[in-house]
Amino acid sequence: MRFKTSTNGLKLITDSEGCVLHAYADATGTLTIGYGHTLGVVAGQVITKMQALDFLKSDLDRVENFINQYELPINQNQFDALVDLLFNCGTGVFKNFVPLILAFNTDAVCAKLGLYVFSKGVKLPGLVTRRAKEVELYKKKI
Repeated sequence: MRFKTSTNGLKLITDSEGCVLHAYADATGTLTIGYGHTLGVVAGQVITKMQALDFLKSDLDRVENFINQYELPINQNQFDALVDLLFNCGTGVFKNFVPLILAFNTDAVCAKLGLYVFSKGVKLPGLVTRRAKEVELYKKKI
């Protein structure tokens, strides 16, 4: 089954990211614009709300396709939580989750989610909140 991010997942991402229509340096110093878009952003760049939504759709397509290639035994809520994590942290972290998902170990997946709350060695309250929301969504029954 191929998933797409649901309305719940999209709300989690947009609420967590917020929308900024001018380029800014995020907590890691990465130039960012719109809803957490980082690819090709340049200093001084300004976009419209429609461009921010287009960037988000493109970014989510990449993450969704990445997760879907694994054909994992997950439900929509779990998919949405994983999309948010990978959108925020990058697809490189996913290798740490696949064995746990394949073992149907929800508790271990949720515990692992809770580890991704640091940026450059500093624990960020916003990431603690975001991971907690992902855990809640991952565990939520369909």
